[in-house]
Amino acid sequence: ANSGRGDITERLRITSRGDMRFGSSSIGNKINAQDYIMTFTGRGGGGAGAIAFRDVNGNDDAFINVENASVFITADPANQTADSSIRFRVDGSNERLNITPSGINVSGIVTATGADINGDLDVDGHTELDNVNISGVTTITSAAPELHLTDTNADSDYSLVVNGGSFRLRDETNGVNRLTLNSSGVLHAMTP
Repeated sequence: ANSGRGDITERLRITSRGDMRFGSSSIGNKINAQDYIMTFTGRGGGGAGAIAFRDVNGNDDAFINVENASVFITADPANQTADSSIRFRVDGSNERLNITPSGINVSGIVTATGADINGDLDVDGHTELDNVNISGVTTITSAAPELHLTDTNADSDYSLVVNGGSFRLRDETNGVNRLTLNSSGVLHAMTP
């Protein structure tokens, strides 16, 4: 609004509903979300306040609130959109973290000092583990599954291989099968 001075531009408005609207330029008659729409709402109980992000139709698209010393970030609090998510980008890069109703998607390297996963772990690609302790059943599934045992300070290196119904203990360093057990129960040992 202009109060008689031509150089004054309205950049803050508190509406009769209690909405605080901030604008990078005049907000006098603007209704587009990119111009503004930030609502601060007091809450009762353990709530310490909230910020609602509303679209031009008055729907809350996202909500940040604090209750009992915990911060909550909620996308689509009224569940009006089936594919809502919370997405994070850093330094103008592509999306690095995406939280959806079905889980979390991460792009890039994750560094952690520990992880406790109480469910299935599905890893596509190479996995390098320094120290593994497995309790329970371990299954290796493939047309010809192999378990390689590589000795870093001496030769030979070995593998356990199942292929064509035969179980083999293979000397990988010398390229020979040292022990073979076929599906009929016949055991063949290579002798020097």
